[in-house]
Amino acid sequence: MIALVLFLLFGGELVGDFAFDLPNGYRCIRTNAVTVMIWTAKGPKSSLVVPPNIVKIGIQGDFVFGKVEESPESELADRSEPGYFILNTRTQWSLLGLPEEKWRRVLAKRKVKQIDLKNPRAFATSGKRTH
Repeated sequence: MIALVLFLLFGGELVGDFAFDLPNGYRCIRTNAVTVMIWTAKGPKSSLVVPPNIVKIGIQGDFVFGKVEESPESELADRSEPGYFILNTRTQWSLLGLPEEKWRRVLAKRKVKQIDLKNPRAFATSGKRTH
């Protein structure tokens, strides 16, 4: 609910502790310590793509992947899918809540060779675009 209020107050621009661009119009947004998520503004409305709480994230080409942990304190806790996720930002294809072994197999099939996960804050503070 807080994220929605922020979204509406700032004219469709979600804001919070930090945010950074991902490939193809996606954004990773942290609204507080327990709510890091991925949104897209594709189409007429913004929508939640990877619910909180993202604790590790990696990017290779059009793929964004990482780990989500339970976050009962988050205002979006009921939408969370703990486990690992994969998002193809070009095709809008995603998998959520994967066990690590399956996640690694799927990434390998998609030709993602280097799985380098970082805390989301590392991308927000680097001053570099992620694509």
